Amino acid sequence: MAHQNTISGKTQKEDQIIFQNSLVSTGNSPLITAVPAMSLLILPLIFTGFYLLGDRVVGLLRPVFATPLESFLIKTTLGLVAISLTTTGLAFLGGIYPATGWTLLGLIALASWKKIGALARQAMAWRSRIFSTLTPAG
Repeated sequence: MAHQNTISGKTQKEDQIIFQNSLVSTGNSPLITAVPAMSLLILPLIFTGFYLLGDRVVGLLRPVFATPLESFLIKTTLGLVAISLTTTGLAFLGGIYPATGWTLLGLIALASWKKIGALARQAMAWRSRIFSTLTPAG
């Protein structure tokens, strides 16, 4: 006799078949759900959006930061809060769709277009500084 799952009353194999069928029926690709590489690629894009939006908010307030790390953390946090409030408002209005998220990121990118180039140059400078300290002198 096959081992019964206590939650659904079905065997583990039956649960796997149901899960695979649900992926096909909902249109979700098993490749996207199985491979976390896509999530790892999207994560920096989302946090860059948080930072850029927070930079716009901070531009209105014009505070003085003690360190670049403090500036980065506060700007990212303010951007996260702004996106959270926007998402909550959209949820109450019934406007939560994948296209909505991409539209928000696109609007942030358009509003901060000039900052993206400066941010990329700064990231490249940080990268070269980090790798120059990690590379042994020879």
